[in-house]
Amino acid sequence: MFDTKDGVGLTLYVMPKSNRSYLEFKEGEILFHSSASCKNHGVNRDLLKWLSRNIGSKPVIIKGWSDRRKILSFNGIGKEKLITSLVKVLKRAGKQ
Repeated sequence: MFDTKDGVGLTLYVMPKSNRSYLEFKEGEILFHSSASCKNHGVNRDLLKWLSRNIGSKPVIIKGWSDRRKILSFNGIGKEKLITSLVKVLKRAGKQ
């Protein structure tokens, strides 16, 4: 996680073709398991939609559109708010 000009940046990895879409924190990395396939950037669309709904801020992919490693920017949000939102989402995912 890092500061950007307008908010906060975050690096994560995507895992396509999962049973459901969810976030996981594993071995120091944030993983997004997507129920979408890579075809026609379905995973990217799923990631952005999922994060918008669950984090409360609309992210933008600033690097890695065609890679599994994504660098995202969350504009208008601070680190504390993003961390709090991520922790809530990760706790929910752990209960499922």
